[in-house]
Amino acid sequence: MRKVIVIYIACVALFMANCKQSAQDSKLPADFVTFYKKFHEDSLFQMEHIIFPLPGIPDNIGAKNIDLDTFKWHPQDWVMHHMFDTGDSVFVREVNVITPDMIEEIFHTKDDGFAMFRRFAKVSGDWKLIYYAGMNKVKSEAKKDSI
Repeated sequence: MRKVIVIYIACVALFMANCKQSAQDSKLPADFVTFYKKFHEDSLFQMEHIIFPLPGIPDNIGAKNIDLDTFKWHPQDWVMHHMFDTGDSVFVREVNVITPDMIEEIFHTKDDGFAMFRRFAKVSGDWKLIYYAGMNKVKSEAKKDSI
């Protein structure tokens, strides 16, 4: 009986997480949703839709001696980003529509200890990645402000 209850609770939690994700995605502009899917499936498309040199922060900045005022991502350093696994039990994805032409995306651990941040904007009619902060430790009270 306990196994049935645990399985039921797990299914409900998974369903609720997927509903939350669907609700977030439903507020996104339709052309962004199409762009976002292709951005994560096609490596050439992804590279063409990143404004290099890309401002941001490297992964694990605390372990590196890098000047954040001059740091930029370059094509030769880029590792393709893939679609977020909605079944992931460690990370949560938040999407904020800042304007119809600017969208922020935050991935953070459920305990808010680590986060990654991306900003997309429509530039000359095309969606582009304009900022990327890799996975880093963050202050839990202000995830994106700490990246």
